[in-house]
Amino acid sequence: MYDSKQKNVELFANILKELTGDFVTEIKCEDIHKKKRHFYDEVIYFGPKEDFEKNGTAELLPEFSLIDRYSFTDSRVGFYYNNDEACKKEYNLQ
Repeated sequence: MYDSKQKNVELFANILKELTGDFVTEIKCEDIHKKKRHFYDEVIYFGPKEDFEKNGTAELLPEFSLIDRYSFTDSRVGFYYNNDEACKKEYNLQ
């Protein structure tokens, strides 16, 4: 796509990163609903990442994010988690 081999390698690496790996990533409280973000729609789990493990409270969230990643239409959804108690309070969550 680019004349530069380095730019092509970076593009390919970004594509691989986007389509493989961990699809539920940590998000800082200040990044929730910021003006310039990668995804307009966001699912944010307020709790620890360990809850995604088998029999955890949110064990299906990674699977939902995987389904969205490979079957999206016009736009994708960002899947995140935040385990900051102060952030929960900021959003008035228990």
